[in-house]
Amino acid sequence: MERLIQLTEDGSYTLFIPEMDEHYHSVHGAIQESLHVFINAGFRQLEKKNYAFWRSVLVPV
Repeated sequence: MERLIQLTEDGSYTLFIPEMDEHYHSVHGAIQESLHVFINAGFRQLEKKNYAFWRSVLVPV
């Protein structure tokens, strides 16, 4: 399978497999993906548990 390195919207890179029309990471970029998966999702989980401190720290992206 052919693998191509592709530039993403935030300037990071991802692998692309043309035969499957599939990217390894988000085409929006690794930084955006990390913020979404690890930072915002984690804070939302804490927010559900009513941790007031984390509510004041959470910044929407």
